Amino acid sequence: MPTHATSDEDLLLSSDPEDFGRFYDRHVDLLLGWFHRRVRNADVAAVHCLSETLGGRWNIPHGLANAVLLAPVTRYNFDACADKLATLDATLDATLPPGCTEGFLPALDDLLRDLNIPHFRDLGIPADTYPWIAERAAQNGSNSSNAREMGAAEYLEILNGL
Repeated sequence: MPTHATSDEDLLLSSDPEDFGRFYDRHVDLLLGWFHRRVRNADVAAVHCLSETLGGRWNIPHGLANAVLLAPVTRYNFDACADKLATLDATLDATLPPGCTEGFLPALDDLLRDLNIPHFRDLGIPADTYPWIAERAAQNGSNSSNAREMGAAEYLEILNGL
């Protein structure tokens, strides 16, 4: 019989499907907060820049947009923040040696899949609006806190890869 999560930390690390179902919104909030506290001690950078643009134009909930974009933006920034991701990797997969980052992205993908986070293409954003999105994301005040320098071309590269 599974033991249900009793704290935010337990909930974040829980593999009990009932916990995911009962506390889905809280779990997504915790995931994003946990990730960003360990990778950046500032704001959420490129994920946030894209999410604000999507929410403002297509009324996509901000937390959902953040969750959808978390893995693609992390992949884009991976080399610039691998040392910080190594800390998360050890938390997500205790079988990996300290400082290893090879398991982080697959573990993040698994977690997002387990939470039923949709793919970007499922949000119905027309591809012909990607340049518009990229321009606005590059102008966002959070842009400067990204792990890598980001301009409209870099945002467009991420969007075209989705």
